[in-house]
Parts: sequence; structure tokens; C-alpha cells
Amino acid sequence: MNHERKELQAGVAAAALGQAKSFSPGARALVLAGEDWHEGVIGIVASKVVELHYKPTVMVTFHTHNGLGKGSVRAAGRVDVLEALEVCGDLLMGFGGHKAAAGLTIRRECLEEFRSRFNEAVERQVQERLGGSLTRELHVDAEVSDARELVAPAVRAMDRLSPFGIGNAEPVIAWRGSWVKSHRTMKEKHLKLSFKGSAHDEVEGVWFNAAGALDGILGVPVDVAFVPQINTYRNAQAVQLKVRDARANPVQTA
Repeated sequence: MNHERKELQAGVAAAALGQAKSFSPGARALVLAGEDWHEGVIGIVASKVVELHYKPTVMVTFHTHNGLGKGSVRAAGRVDVLEALEVCGDLLMGFGGHKAAAGLTIRRECLEEFRSRFNEAVERQVQERLGGSLTRELHVDAEVSDARELVAPAVRAMDRLSPFGIGNAEPVIAWRGSWVKSHRTMKEKHLKLSFKGSAHDEVEGVWFNAAGALDGILGVPVDVAFVPQINTYRNAQAVQLKVRDARANPVQTA
């Protein structure tokens, strides 16, 4: 069942992330919609979209038999999505939740107006309360001292805690004093990286939407925050880092 759920999630995520590419970079929020997306995974996918784009995200699945949409909403940063929904309440058949996550029901004919007004409501919060920008906040759950600690059995054990989302966030690990040994750009905006530590063990990493993030982290010790994953390629499995952030180590580079 968990395997089937992951396949459903992957299909919905691919469709949603494809839609997200069509939005203007200046959009403050993403309202994504599809036909008969599985209601059980849209919240998880909304969290994934927020992780990649760091914008409040609404995922709406419309049922083809009645034209009604069920939506899942996830916040980014300190944006209050419930407050933003209240601004759009007259367009919704119902909604509820809290400032970080919510659900809604909407008619198909109200979607475009909702998309515009929800974006405006988020923009108003950002300008009036958040200094005009959304700053990514990162919570670290644990630290490792070298790549040797990133063994596959431990990473697989973490994966058994899935599905991840609001109330069950992916575990974020910090590794201080690593080095970027190699790097390349993928699809003009993602980074494929190789990190090494003092023992010269290496581990691969991928950093999404970070093509301009290399300045300041090459040739110096680096602190990297990441989610550990198992990457399968040609029937071989290896630990991979899904990088959340990286910076020059402030102590070792002083």
C-alpha cells in the first residue's frame, strides 16, 4: 500500500510541479489544480511544492462527476494561510484549518478569481508584516561529523517515518566543515554536488533551484543542511543528500 501511495504521490507531484513552472516568478502564492488528483496525497504534494518554491501553495483536485474541488493549503514562512482564505471566503463553499495548513472546497467557476485574490492576500501579508519578502526558515534535527555516518540502513529507517508533511516534517541533518569537491548545473537551475569530509569519504547531493548558490561555498569548509535519501540508479543504491541550504563555515573560514 505504501508503494502504491508513493506512485500516486509521484504522479500528482509531477503534474503540480509542471504547473508551477508556468507561474510568474513574482507570484506570491501558487494555486495548482488538476482533475481527480488523489485527495490523500495533495497535502503532501503541496508541502513538496512549498519546499521547492517557498511560496504558500494550494492544491485543488476537481471531481469530474460534479465539478467540485477539494483543496489542501500549506504555508511558507510566517504567512497565515487561514487568514488569506478568510479574505476569499465568499468564493469558497467551505474552508478551515490553522495558519500553517488548511483545507477548502471550491466550485470550478470560482478558481481563477480565487487564484488572484489569494495571491493578493498573501502579498498584503508579506508587505505589511514580513518586510516585503519571505525568508526561508530551517530547523535542524541532528548533526553528523562526516559522510561515514550516512549509512544506507539508517537512511532507510528514517524513510519509514513517511509520509512527511505538516506535523511530520522530513528530518533535516547538519554536516559542518564539509567540502564541495565537484559540482554541475542541471536543467539550468538545479545543482548536482559531491561533498567530502576529513576522512575523504564522498557523498552525492542535489540542490533544487540553487544554480546561483555556489558563490562563497567553493574552496572553503562548508556547513550543509540536508535531508538524507536513498538514490537508486541502474539497480545500485547509494545515500544522496537533498540539500536544503549550505554556507561557508563561519569558524573555519575566519
